[in-house]
Amino acid sequence: MNTKMKSRYPEARLGLGLPGIIQIAWVLIIAVAIMVMSACTIVLSAEVGGTSSGTGGVLDPMLAIFEEELLAAFDASRSMAGVPSDEVGDLPARGIGETATRGLAGGVNSIKHGLPSTTVAQVRARVRETIVAQGLEKSRDLEKVAPAIASAAAEALADSELVGTEVTTADLSDINAITAKAVARGLNAPSVTGLAEGLGTEIEKQARLDALARAAAANVDTLALPAADAADSLQMVVWLVTAAGNTDVSSTGTGDNDPGTLLTARTGSLVRIVGAKLDGRLTGTLCSDALNDLANAAVVGLGDTAIRDLADTKLQPVVQDGVLFNLFMAYYGFKQDVGLSATELRGAIDFGEAITAIGTSEFATAVADEIQAERTIIVPAADTKARTAAIITTTNPPINEIAGATVALALGTGSSATWTRGSAIRVVSNLAVNGNLIIEPGITVYVDFGCTITVGVDGSISAVGTMDEPITFTRSVSGSAWGSLEISSNSPMNHLAYCNVSGATNGIIIAHYSTNQGIAVIDNCIVRDNQRHGIYAEFARRDGTRMTTIRNCYMYGNLVGQLVINESVALDSEAPNYFHDPLSADGPDPADPANRIKFLGNITLPVTLGSTEVPYFIPDSTLLDVGAKLEILDGVTLVFGSESYLRVNAGGSLHADGTEAAPVVFTGTEKISGYWRGLQFHDSNSVDNLLDHVIIEYAGGGGVLSYAEARANLVLTKNTSTSRIRISNTTLRHSSRYGLYVDPSLAIDLFEANTCTANAAGAVYIDANSVHLLGNDSDYSGNTIDVIAIDETTITASQNWKDLGVPFRQVSVDGRIEITSGANLTLDPGVTIEFAQGARLYINGTGSLSVIGTSENPVILTGQQKQSGYWRGVCFYNSLSMQNQLSYTTIEYAGSSPHSYAEVAAGLTLVWYNSDGSRLAVDNCIFRNNNGYGVYIHRATNLTDFSGNSITGNASGAVYTYANEVGDFSSSSTYSGNIVDQFYINASTAVSSSATWDSLGIPYRVGPVDTVLQVNANLVIKPGSDFIFGSSSGLRINNLGSLNAQGTIDDPILLTGSTAQPGYWRGLFIYNSMSTSNV
Repeated sequence: MNTKMKSRYPEARLGLGLPGIIQIAWVLIIAVAIMVMSACTIVLSAEVGGTSSGTGGVLDPMLAIFEEELLAAFDASRSMAGVPSDEVGDLPARGIGETATRGLAGGVNSIKHGLPSTTVAQVRARVRETIVAQGLEKSRDLEKVAPAIASAAAEALADSELVGTEVTTADLSDINAITAKAVARGLNAPSVTGLAEGLGTEIEKQARLDALARAAAANVDTLALPAADAADSLQMVVWLVTAAGNTDVSSTGTGDNDPGTLLTARTGSLVRIVGAKLDGRLTGTLCSDALNDLANAAVVGLGDTAIRDLADTKLQPVVQDGVLFNLFMAYYGFKQDVGLSATELRGAIDFGEAITAIGTSEFATAVADEIQAERTIIVPAADTKARTAAIITTTNPPINEIAGATVALALGTGSSATWTRGSAIRVVSNLAVNGNLIIEPGITVYVDFGCTITVGVDGSISAVGTMDEPITFTRSVSGSAWGSLEISSNSPMNHLAYCNVSGATNGIIIAHYSTNQGIAVIDNCIVRDNQRHGIYAEFARRDGTRMTTIRNCYMYGNLVGQLVINESVALDSEAPNYFHDPLSADGPDPADPANRIKFLGNITLPVTLGSTEVPYFIPDSTLLDVGAKLEILDGVTLVFGSESYLRVNAGGSLHADGTEAAPVVFTGTEKISGYWRGLQFHDSNSVDNLLDHVIIEYAGGGGVLSYAEARANLVLTKNTSTSRIRISNTTLRHSSRYGLYVDPSLAIDLFEANTCTANAAGAVYIDANSVHLLGNDSDYSGNTIDVIAIDETTITASQNWKDLGVPFRQVSVDGRIEITSGANLTLDPGVTIEFAQGARLYINGTGSLSVIGTSENPVILTGQQKQSGYWRGVCFYNSLSMQNQLSYTTIEYAGSSPHSYAEVAAGLTLVWYNSDGSRLAVDNCIFRNNNGYGVYIHRATNLTDFSGNSITGNASGAVYTYANEVGDFSSSSTYSGNIVDQFYINASTAVSSSATWDSLGIPYRVGPVDTVLQVNANLVIKPGSDFIFGSSSGLRINNLGSLNAQGTIDDPILLTGSTAQPGYWRGLFIYNSMSTSNV
């Protein structure tokens, strides 16, 4: 035996000159130790294996099991002892070569007896005597009791009747010829020697057993076993290692439970490690394909027929797990007929769909048929007993004791483990990885029901397979889901590539704990058929720039969702993910809620969403906060659940760049207006903000978003910072309120070729300071109400409102749009503004209003309802700007109440208060259907032009003004058609500058009562003018004034009272006026 294999107990080493029977004892003793360790409740978990003893010692249970195992070992030889030589010919047909058959049969016939009961009694008595003498009968220390039992048993067996005479050279004289023939048949030399030595019928038992032991031991290298005799030889090695707990086997560390113990098993191994305490790395090829070519098959000692059968099957285990492969091991492993039902097999391993790949040989086909038929599989006895009899030096376990490659592995912090290529690993309880776990290509990891593999915050996992050799994580029990592969660390070593993950509750979870966030790169993986989610990335980032990346993966068949993102995750647009079976010609159903990529959390690192086969999904009542750059490429669809919405905050940006053929779509799960809340930009001043070829639809539901005044599909708001965005070729439709909401002081750097349609309350709700940002090359029509809604506000910067094809609507009752602080508002031809009840347009101080319509496209200022007096009107208050102008403008349905410092209501009001008054030019305007007057001009105002206007349909009259301002009105305008046709002159101020009063086609009405109109300058009254004076009022020309009132026969000038009653008014009085102009 190679000295690399060191036992804690030197007496137990094979190949050191001990009799073969003692070696048998050692193997059995160690096996017994294993079983007693199990019997004494040695608990193996996914953490560190530990020992818990009962109330008594371990001696009695060890002796009991030892006796049972020892007798069982020799029963195998007795069961074959009576095979007649003439039946040898039946064996080759079952796959065993003729020479090997004769050798095996002869060797079996030579072993005539088993182990006598007297020998058993002697061994038991000797062991108990020795243990009692050493004071160990009540000890629970296995490491002390086991070597004592082994030593005593070996001595007892050496003294028993099994010990015979030495083998002489003469006794072996006839063996050479047989050896030559056996070698010619393909058996390796050590096996031939062992078998040939077993043929001599006159050789004593001891010599025969010794030769077999040497044959087995000669090919045993502790860490590398040749394929010949591999199954049983390795069985001895593994039992020795596991019995000793932490036997130093090329160890990379020291001490009990020290991670780093290295055990390598060669191809062709049949390893029994159920309950093994192995805290470290298990490398090699456990339960793998030992017979993958004819050369390897030949050295095992199988005949041509068996080799061909195995080659036909390509030696593919049903699920690459080793359990069904153990059926192939039946050619060289089991000690008796073995009955295996498909139910029993599935109880250990889930066979999945690979049964049909079992091969074409008669035996392989029978196995496949039996599995599918749920019947019992019978392994032929000739292929089991013959092989076992030849290597009687060890005891193979029954099939139901072989749990594939059941390994419980616990990694300590900072330690490393490698699961090597070709292995099959079974996780039997929760597995915590707190070190660095490396899984090589081709490995299958079976996980028991409910068990989870967790990579802790200090651990990492690198499972990097290849296209030809993927790594598989799957369930070990059919129909029972395992937990998940959960990554909680942010190690840059976390990488899953070419991995197949299935049969779990949640396939892969990127988990978040405290300040650590799970981070992993997942690429070229298949995550399918899990009970809930395929990949669940929860807060999948850490402070910094790294995040989980998922690319070129297939996710399908997961019942609740394929992919869930609860934090920043990179989805590589150059290597997109897929959501259907790669073997299916059909794509996924995007309407299936499970076929959606779920977003649950926030974007805190830059993320790009590329086009996928299925939409991204934001579940009900979820806020997707964007605090970093979110780039959405053409063709992407985001589906929002009820009450959910997306918000781009300060520091974040949204760059949604679609195309005409493949727009970016934001929509609701249900195609119902107001189903979700919408898309909001809040304090996001990034130049990256872009919506181009985007559709936003079915939003505007729930409550009004923070800092907004109305609900809409797209909401632009600010708190401490101006939001900035470019919007082009974008459609905003089917909102329960508005398509677009815009707060004040927003920077819309581009707004062109957009469509706002089919929205319930209107196309846009916008602050008056931002109206100028809307382009007139967009379409705002087709809504339930075709308007651009404007809230009350103060305009503080000059701007131009364009004709957008639909009216602007001021929506605040009793509100106002105020222009001040040097700002100028220009209204282009065709603009219509509808005002809410009691609302007004107010030009204050240094503010100014330029309304420049045309005869074809006048500007209209009106009420939401066509009702006289519905809104207050337009008021210039102390505004002397030369830019004040009304041209081709209609002011209608105003006059709900007088403006401040005005005596009466009117459509247009000019007010003076403690200043130089207001200045305005008015031409070709219409003032109609207003409550009160069409125009009200306060004193000390400057009406620089009033021509070509029409004042009609007003309730109280055409104009109300003061005496000094009457001369600003010319006969070029029309003043008739009002409910009361009059031009009211407030006589409380005098005519202080020369003026000419035209005949306006309606009478001047002088008031109020008891007020005399004073003239202190030259006043000319044109022919045809009529004056109506109130009670006790009159006209007085003072010493500085003069009156030139020259009518004609056709157009006389009339001064009269409002009531045809003598003495009703005071009359005309010229007082100390010496002017020659008095006519």
